[in-house]
Amino acid sequence: MLGFLSSAGARHITLMDRDPERARSGDWLRERSVLKALDVPPELDIIVGDVTDEADVHRCIARVKRLLKGVFHLAGVKNDILLPDLTAESIAETFASKAWGALYLHRATAEIPLDYFVLFSSISASLGNVGQTNYCAANAFLDGLATLRCRQGLPALSYQLAAISDAGGMAASKSGMLRLMHASGMPPVSCYFAANNLNFAMRDADHPDHLMTALFKKVLWTAESTDYLRTGHVISNQAVFETGECHQLTANGIM
Repeated sequence: MLGFLSSAGARHITLMDRDPERARSGDWLRERSVLKALDVPPELDIIVGDVTDEADVHRCIARVKRLLKGVFHLAGVKNDILLPDLTAESIAETFASKAWGALYLHRATAEIPLDYFVLFSSISASLGNVGQTNYCAANAFLDGLATLRCRQGLPALSYQLAAISDAGGMAASKSGMLRLMHASGMPPVSCYFAANNLNFAMRDADHPDHLMTALFKKVLWTAESTDYLRTGHVISNQAVFETGECHQLTANGIM
């Protein structure tokens, strides 16, 4: 994201860091990211704070040195667990940074005239994923928050991403997981692919509040396959991608 924001013209970027023990600085991050390859990298500020703590979020927003024009919420944790084993603790852990963090940012910036408020959701919010009921629900919360903000006349985009193949938890070291995703018919996407789609939504799209980014490929499934219920119907039926009067995917189409 730092590279994308820099190439899009951001000159000042403030990051929240919830790990004060590591004492990471802007120089430390610049040397360990794509920013070191830029001729004119952006100015970086790092503020120690926890997005799961609403008071901390308000404090961090108040400490931003420059005029705040955009918020990008990428925080999240996964606590994969099958539905019969789901506990209140696992739901709370998954919701804390992703869902409640987004809500706290929404409240803390409500009076600030932002140009962008981007929430990084997951395609699992629409299609589901085995063992990730809590994660899917937390991402669906982001989608609902984006809709709410748009109805209030506030900027918002919920970016439903497929898994990323070359960054974060889906890096190449998880080769077994990547093979399973390819076999499921919805392979992970590259950072380049994800950034280009985000750029389209922010610059060229007709003010959507949601963007779904994924690749689908044909697999040899039958309707009796367990995976067919999740993504097979979507992949096998082009009509699923037809939109309604509001240019949104419809529940009838997906089902």
